[in-house]
Amino acid sequence: MARNGVQYEEVAACIEQLIQAGENPTLQRIREQLGTGSFSTLSEHLKRWKDERQQAPQAATRLPQKLIECAQDVWRIAHQEAEAQRLAYQAEIDQQLEAALLAQQAAEQQAQEIVQQNQRVEEKNAQLLGKLEAQAEQLGQLQNQLGHLQALESEQKQRFAKETAALRTALAEQQHDYEARLHELAQQQQQTLLKEQERHEAHQQRWMQEVDQARMLVRQLEQKKEEQEKRYQQQERHQQAQLQASQQQQAELQARLRLLEEHQAELIKTQQHKEAQLLAKLEEKEAAYLIQRQEQEDRYRAQREADQEEKMQLKWLLEQQRRLQPLVLV
Repeated sequence: MARNGVQYEEVAACIEQLIQAGENPTLQRIREQLGTGSFSTLSEHLKRWKDERQQAPQAATRLPQKLIECAQDVWRIAHQEAEAQRLAYQAEIDQQLEAALLAQQAAEQQAQEIVQQNQRVEEKNAQLLGKLEAQAEQLGQLQNQLGHLQALESEQKQRFAKETAALRTALAEQQHDYEARLHELAQQQQQTLLKEQERHEAHQQRWMQEVDQARMLVRQLEQKKEEQEKRYQQQERHQQAQLQASQQQQAELQARLRLLEEHQAELIKTQQHKEAQLLAKLEEKEAAYLIQRQEQEDRYRAQREADQEEKMQLKWLLEQQRRLQPLVLV
């Protein structure tokens, strides 16, 4: 039963307009002309119009009954064949339209998935860029630390050189004082010996005491010199240890810097590879969609050609019927 929507009079008027325009009144053309209506409703109205058109010649003609029946049989057979062919074509067209709609929905869904995938790729790229920026910032901090350590190492070297020079200067001064003191003591001893030669026996004990004091002073000076040399060696070893630790820390920072640079290069390479894969996949889907669309257009073109051929056949049948009617009247 037809739905309340498109009325029979509208469908009949549309069919008459299509016939006057030389077009075949198919369901698709009627629906395109009206712009509305379901295929089931339009099919019922089209069947009613054909039934009425088939009954109209029977009421108007006054030919003999046998000729009328013969013409009706010919018309009915031609109509049944045309109707069967039309229904077959219509079913095939409906199937193709349904398949095309499904393919279009699938293509839209694929396009939406591709858009979502592109959004995910962009988000991932943003994350990777954030990581790269963080690593670049960390790399800058490490470089700053390395520069600070290098400056600290240079400062330590300068301080070590100054302290070493100061120690050497102090040691040289002490050596000079020691030599001057020894020279002074030697002069004093010589003067004492010269003065005390006449009183050698009386002052021998005093001279021996002074010699012992001088020897003790020399030993104290030598011990002090040894202690200063030991202290200088300890300071030198401590400075060398600090320098080695600073160099080791610098080497560790440089190794860490190289690792970060290699990791950054790997991340960039991975990102480029994923982008290339996604672009290739997108191009494949676009090519498949274009091929499918071309196939659909080819099928539609073939169907239009078949409809044109069917239209020509129906026109030919109508012309044959028009030609037969005058012969029957004669």
